[in-house]
Amino acid sequence: MIERGNSEVRILLAEDEVTDRIAFERFVSENHLLYRVSAADSLAQALERLKDEPFDLVISDYYLGDGSAIDLLPYLKDCPLIVISGRGSESLAVHVLKSGASDYLVKGSESAYLQSLPFTINEALAGSAKKKATHNLNEERSRLVHTLATVNRELHDFTDVVCHDLKAPLRSITSLANWLQSDYADKIDEAGRENFRILVNCVKRMHELVVGYLSHPTFNRGQMHPEPVGLQLLITEIREILNLPLHFSVILLGPMQQLQGDRLGLKQVLQNLISNAFQYGDKAFGRVEVLCEEQADGWIVSVRDNGPGIAVADFERIFDPFQTFTIRELASKGTGMGLSIVKKLVQSFGGKVWVETNSGPGSNFRFTVPKRTPKPGE
Repeated sequence: MIERGNSEVRILLAEDEVTDRIAFERFVSENHLLYRVSAADSLAQALERLKDEPFDLVISDYYLGDGSAIDLLPYLKDCPLIVISGRGSESLAVHVLKSGASDYLVKGSESAYLQSLPFTINEALAGSAKKKATHNLNEERSRLVHTLATVNRELHDFTDVVCHDLKAPLRSITSLANWLQSDYADKIDEAGRENFRILVNCVKRMHELVVGYLSHPTFNRGQMHPEPVGLQLLITEIREILNLPLHFSVILLGPMQQLQGDRLGLKQVLQNLISNAFQYGDKAFGRVEVLCEEQADGWIVSVRDNGPGIAVADFERIFDPFQTFTIRELASKGTGMGLSIVKKLVQSFGGKVWVETNSGPGSNFRFTVPKRTPKPGE
């Protein structure tokens, strides 16, 4: 019993032997195969048929009166070709298959090859469908890669424009602050001068961040610049940027005072974690402890606070964008992006970040800084 498919298969049969053509057509009819066969007795006639009709498959005798089955291949595109021949030549079979045919069958006596033909046809059609699907997937992948490259280029251009536009008002603020200090020096007391100093330093730090964003690995992984980073100096700069009050302390613990990494990335990570601890702290005297421990393949940095802590059930989703967890946090008007940014930054230099519970109050955020800098695309 020969198994039939569910839809009609359109077949072009190129055969210059009349008896072989008739044998094929009788076989199809007697076995009730769902093949719609169009016959051609020469290469020229087969090419004409291909121009006029669409086919799912071509079966051709290797030797045609005016050419060979291989001459059909340039005109078949995605249509599979099964070559049949009265010669059982291994070298001919290799030549046919290397040329691009789907299969090669030997006719044998009394057209015995016909018994295996339905299976061969199914295999050829399945192989063609798989090849077509792979081709479509590759085309779609190429299209998506092109789209992604375009979007990334536009994002980079947009970032460049935004950063450029931000520099001008920052320079203006610095100039105005210096002019006010100079013009009204006799009217500003020591507290006022200190406020001006803080203002100018904050603008300076903001300008450094704007400039740094353009070369930061978040935008261009190829421009990471690992360097020795002093943690105490970093913490001092962060205190000034955040303008932390005296009752909120940030302390560097342990003997490890320096590590190797991308300075801007590390600064942003620590700044976000310290800012969160200050913003969501619930104690009269807030405290953050920073500890750096060296491992064989990198460093582990801990940022531990004495705030309200985070429920264990929320340990994973706190790193998702726009997550808030208490009414107090909502009231603080945070963006919900801080820890999401921390995760992205840590991943950009090849590290991991997670949170642990303290033995006492608060949370302990930990992240790794590998000694090996990831290459672009890793």
